[in-house]
Amino acid sequence: MTAQPASSSPLLDHCPPGLPAHYYHDAAHFALEQQLIWRRNWVAVGRASDMAPMSVKRLSVGGQPLILVKDVDGTLTCFHNTCRHRGAELCAADGRLSSRLITCRYHHWSYDLSGRLARLPYATPSSDFEKTEHGLFPVAVKVWNGLVFVCLADHP
Repeated sequence: MTAQPASSSPLLDHCPPGLPAHYYHDAAHFALEQQLIWRRNWVAVGRASDMAPMSVKRLSVGGQPLILVKDVDGTLTCFHNTCRHRGAELCAADGRLSSRLITCRYHHWSYDLSGRLARLPYATPSSDFEKTEHGLFPVAVKVWNGLVFVCLADHP
């Protein structure tokens, strides 16, 4: 006995057709969705209770590498996972923070948990260098009903 394909269900006759199949695997459509959807809207990235105080979690939203940081008081902040010195990845893994600084493994620029540049131990900055202008790039973060949302938009 072989199964026969069912004819169209009358319950589905009123439904419009879905997207063409190529939308699901076309690189141009993927890039457009990244830009127009994922980089402009609030995206759920986890539960606040899943992160211990003094921990960091790596994320990727809209193709952008991010870090979600929970400080000792439980406050969540989010930043691009990029050192402002040479663009290196700041955090290579999720885990507990051993101090209140996030330090780049290449030139040891260190940022406090609010994203401010705290130390640049091997640098001799020029007279016009302003530490306050070289903090991590922030990402909007909100907690709603225990869920953590981030938004990459300039004005979320």
